[in-house]
Amino acid sequence: MLTPLLGLIVLAVTLTVLFWFGAQSLQEFLYTNASEWLYWQAPLAATLIALFLVVWWLVNLSFASPSTREIPFGVPWEFSARVDVIVQPVPEFESKRRASEPAIYEVDKSSPNVTKYRRKDSEEYWNSVGTEFVKFTHDGRDYNFVPDKERTSEAGYIVFVDASSGLEMSEYEIGRVGYTSLIRLFIYLMLNGAHLLLWVTCSWLILRFHFWHAFALGISMWFVFTLAVVPSFFARSMSG
Repeated sequence: MLTPLLGLIVLAVTLTVLFWFGAQSLQEFLYTNASEWLYWQAPLAATLIALFLVVWWLVNLSFASPSTREIPFGVPWEFSARVDVIVQPVPEFESKRRASEPAIYEVDKSSPNVTKYRRKDSEEYWNSVGTEFVKFTHDGRDYNFVPDKERTSEAGYIVFVDASSGLEMSEYEIGRVGYTSLIRLFIYLMLNGAHLLLWVTCSWLILRFHFWHAFALGISMWFVFTLAVVPSFFARSMSG
């Protein structure tokens, strides 16, 4: 806990200096005179930004899976609304393809970086084309996944669904089971929206930039923080 909190304190101090001297220089350039209250405006704005990151960090901790180090609400290009229920591929499953009998497929351990399943009684590898079902038991529960035409059409690849649980499994992550969470997507959009709104609000109502200047400055700072500062902070805090 100490390392991320210490990082936030350092960030708040750094932002205070940046807001104080940066706003003073920019306002003198844009408006001739800078705000005379920057000595308290800058620390207040910096503290609000740091406190928001604390909230975001706590949300990440509450949703993080204990079995992985993935950051639930991190950078946009890594975010996924999918929630994994079975994270590690199951060791084996039963599957049937059209015009063939059901067979048992086991994880091929000769390819540690790629999850592939090989038929137990031959050298044939599992293939999603023509597959009618994938069955297995995990933690005492039986699953029977069949291709779902609607979700397959939406995704552009074959999606298997277990009717009893509603869980899904894609052809590219066979053996791993999860579901798409609209709540998770909503939370992520809310966090990013609040982050942007906070930057604009701090620039406008606290640092006293004119609205459109505050809007442009807020978007710029939000973009920089989203791409650089936030990912770095979360990567260190979630692993520390």
